[in-house]
Amino acid sequence: MNFPYPLMTHFVKIFVKLVSALAILAGIAGFFVTDIMGIATDTIQNIIFIVVGILGVNASGTYGKARMFLILFGLLFGVLAVIGLVNSGNILGYYQTNVNGSLLHLGISAIFLIMGLGSRKKA
Repeated sequence: MNFPYPLMTHFVKIFVKLVSALAILAGIAGFFVTDIMGIATDTIQNIIFIVVGILGVNASGTYGKARMFLILFGLLFGVLAVIGLVNSGNILGYYQTNVNGSLLHLGISAIFLIMGLGSRKKA
């Protein structure tokens, strides 16, 4: 499924900037609040979200990098969701999550993959 609209190129970059800013804010907020909307946070999660946000800001400069960011992190969040749901909230003994966190990861994965795979390969 390809979106033939010329604005899609611009929208992918803006979308990555937006979700990257949200990831950075969520990571910073997690240091002050240990439960955000029913999603438990810890130091490792906060650092990961900040790093993902920084990588996203960097990737949002070009369409190709933004699209690749969406695909790669869509896959990563999908794997985290499945492991978190199957492994009762403990991912590799380091990353703690609960059902709400795993469902959030699953939603992020779906949105990222739809945006990344649904956009054109080249701008």
